Amino acid sequence: MLNNKNIKSKFGVVIQGPLLSEGITGKGSNLPKHLNTDVIKFDCIENIKKIRNVCHDLNIPFVCVFWKDENHIKKDYLKNLLKDCYIEIDPPKESHSRRNSSLSVKFRNTNRYRQIISTLSGTKFLKKMGIQYVIKIRTDMFVNIKAIIDDYNYLIEKRKKPTLMVPAIVKSKPDALMDFYFVCKSDIFINKLNKYLNSNELFINIHYDFFYKLNSISVLFKIYIKIFRGSKAMEKFIINSWNSNYAPSSLKTIKSIVWRGVNYEVPSGSLFLDNLKDSFLRREDVILSNTTQRLINLFIIDTYTKIRKMINYK
Repeated sequence: MLNNKNIKSKFGVVIQGPLLSEGITGKGSNLPKHLNTDVIKFDCIENIKKIRNVCHDLNIPFVCVFWKDENHIKKDYLKNLLKDCYIEIDPPKESHSRRNSSLSVKFRNTNRYRQIISTLSGTKFLKKMGIQYVIKIRTDMFVNIKAIIDDYNYLIEKRKKPTLMVPAIVKSKPDALMDFYFVCKSDIFINKLNKYLNSNELFINIHYDFFYKLNSISVLFKIYIKIFRGSKAMEKFIINSWNSNYAPSSLKTIKSIVWRGVNYEVPSGSLFLDNLKDSFLRREDVILSNTTQRLINLFIIDTYTKIRKMINYK
């Protein structure tokens, strides 16, 4: 049995997510939503046990964070299995109002906030143990933790500064942050997560929202981002973000992902730590849309939305 109190390691693992996960598998992860019918209900218990065993073998501490509204039979089993290596927390209350929200911010749903809140709780737990670097992974996903640690040690050596490591960069969407796993210095991670929880949603798409909100940006710049997101007008900011705040992991690591029991299909057109020169992103590595075309698209979308509202009103 793994006992966190007896372990001395600079890395620790936060396992967060539902105990019963419903959604697509690794096989269909890159298909358009309307073509992806591979939806399953995945019992995460065996996967959590597998992660626990790996942490035991690597001699690194972990904590599993789950919600009080989970199935009580699964919770009781996990509590008995994990002993002192779990946290049970209250779920957030969904609200559209600053005044009534348990988080004091506006948001459309609780899914992304559940991820952030549970990750924050787990990170604080490990930091109290003296853990310097936190690896956040999902309850429904398995990944090569040893490879993650090797990647992050390489990043520290090359960049000489802590950064937030994610699975990969998608060349056509370089301002979308993949969230299968995060690796970061614990105190920096806690600061980023707290800032995220205390600011309003920028984008409905969680991956764009993560990229910009986990950066330190001013209120005025948020308006600029909403207009020019994904265009060449944002090129300098996006490149600097990847070279200062974010970094991808290696191809070896992302290829080890098993999502809801099925091997993950790595997105085509992705960039990994292996592709970057000395771990740094270059301008020619990413694909951004034309700024003028971005403005035209926004005008078309805005006009279409207004027409839809007029039709629905009638």
